[in-house]
Formats: sequence, structure tokens, C-alpha cells
Amino acid sequence: MRILFVADTQIGNADVVGIRKKLSSQSQSLGNLGDTTTVMRDTSPNIFKGGAVVEKLFFWFRLYLRYRNDRFDLIYVRDLTVLSGLFETMFFIYQRRALRVVELPTYPLSSNNIKGLSVLSYVYNQITRNIGWRHFIDEIAYNGNRVNSIFGVKAKRINHFIGLEDLKISSSENKSPVFAFVSSLQSYHGIDRILKSFSVSHVSAKLLIVGGTEVQIANLRSQYISDDRIEFFPFLEDEQLDEVLSRATIGLSAMSLYRIGLTITSGLKVAEYAARGLHIVLGYEDETFSNKDYCFNVENDSSLIPFDRITDWYLNTDYSRQQIRNDILSENSWIDYIKSRISQ
Repeated sequence: MRILFVADTQIGNADVVGIRKKLSSQSQSLGNLGDTTTVMRDTSPNIFKGGAVVEKLFFWFRLYLRYRNDRFDLIYVRDLTVLSGLFETMFFIYQRRALRVVELPTYPLSSNNIKGLSVLSYVYNQITRNIGWRHFIDEIAYNGNRVNSIFGVKAKRINHFIGLEDLKISSSENKSPVFAFVSSLQSYHGIDRILKSFSVSHVSAKLLIVGGTEVQIANLRSQYISDDRIEFFPFLEDEQLDEVLSRATIGLSAMSLYRIGLTITSGLKVAEYAARGLHIVLGYEDETFSNKDYCFNVENDSSLIPFDRITDWYLNTDYSRQQIRNDILSENSWIDYIKSRISQ
């Protein structure tokens, strides 16, 4: 089987290292299924050259020139560049014998929740997708609110669970409530809601904030310097992240997805918390986690997060770290979706 995996996503910045790691895991998993060619926009300088605007305009045109005569059994594309509808359609026409699947990491799309996307570009994006996708794409794999189709194409809600087995579970015997929030500190992640709610609570607990730039962390630390229950860390990965999260017992999901119109999703970050054996606090509906006994659900709005109630709930649960990890590893992963789609 020949597979083409295309990551049409800007992945050069440190604040999206999680995306880079996910893409790497996806590429490796696809490689186990067959002969896989992986093309990532920011990491293929010998194929795609130019500044940001050139990359956005001509990524698919150059991909089309490079691979139009190759034949693939599966083409899996994560995200898509704005202003490239014509060229991507040309490529998909040439590859009509392949199973063509496009992954949209988040749906619905809007001009407010796509970073750097102007209203004009958004409108163009919508028009070109509605014209080209319904004829030349077989399925859209997405994460978000329930729909049957997107841009006239059959849509399948999936989770993003991948690489979970590689994460380390803490050997710590500590059972005291220690909350962890790992985030790039986007507005819809709800760092302001979390800090405000925790600071007015009376819990005897710790809150570990991991992520953001040095400047962001310095500003937050100065605002909450009087609360010694809160610790701030800049962006961490690998062993440094393992070390901090080994202290945690409860993971916090994004807490303000209502700001971008999302009510349902299934984030990889929450699955990673579970793979590390952490209890979870969910700020949205999640078909995988919402009904788990080791998860506490809070409203997807601007109300205060009830840390006092959450702490009482946590202290009265009896799930071990290993039980939580075993449970999430038993769920269907992203590669299970791919295998089922290929076998159809």
C-alpha cells in the first residue's frame, strides 16, 4: 500500500510543538501500514521554498507538480492552506483513484478561530471548498460539533488519540490534589477562568500551569504572586514535562471553548492526561470522557470552576493511576480509524 501523508499546517513555531509531535506520531503509524511519503509544509525546504505568503499560495501547486504522476492508495491531509483551493482540487482530480481523506482538527471553522485568517480569505476558503471538495474528496475526518457533512462531503467525527502508549505514568504515591494545566495559553483554553476560579477557592491544593511564552508566564506570575498554591512554568517537553506532571494528580482541559463556538470535542491533551494516570476535569462535552467516573464535568461558559467541589470529588474517588491509563489505552485510537477506513 502506498500512502501520502500531507501536513498542510504551519508547524515551525514552538507554541505548536504538540502539533509537530502528533504529526510525527501519525507519520510513524501510517508507515507501519505501508510505504508512506510524508510532506510537512514547514519541514520540506527542498520541495517548497519561499516566505509565508508564497508557502500559503503555492504549497499545493508545488505538491501537484511533484506528485501528480504518482499513484497512492490513501491520501491523508491534515488541515488545508487558505487561498490554495484551485491547486489542491487539481491534485485531488489527478489522484481520484486513491482514498482521499482530509482531517480538520477543529470544526466548525470561523474567521474568529483560525489564527491570522482574514474575513476575505475565510470567504474564499469556504467557496473553494464547497465547489471542489464535494466532488474530489471521499471523507472529512474532524473533531468538533456533530454534523453529517462538511462542504458537501461525508464527515466522520474522530478522536486524536495517538502516541499515548509512549507517555510515562508517574510512580509517585502522592494522592493529594495537584491540578495541572498544559496549554499554549490561547484565549479559548481559558487560563483566565482557571486562575480566577482557583484564586478565590479555599482548596488546600496546588495548581501547576505549564505553557506559554516567558513573557506570558512572567505576567501571570506577577498577577498571582501572593498565591503560593500556584506555580508557573514556561513551555516544557519531554523529560522536563514528565518531571512536572509526575507531581500532578488531576488534569484540566480547555475551559473556554464556548468562545469559539465549540461544545463537543475530543482533545489529545485530555487523553494524554489519562495516559499519565491523571483524573480529569472537563470543560466541554467529550464522547470519550464525559461519562467516565474519573472525570468531573464543568460548564462550558464563563462561570467559576468549582475547585472546592472538584477537590472533594477527587478525594472520594478510588481510581488508581494504572486503572485510568489502562482505560484510555483500551479506547479506539486515530490509527484504528485509518485501518477501518482502508478496509472498507
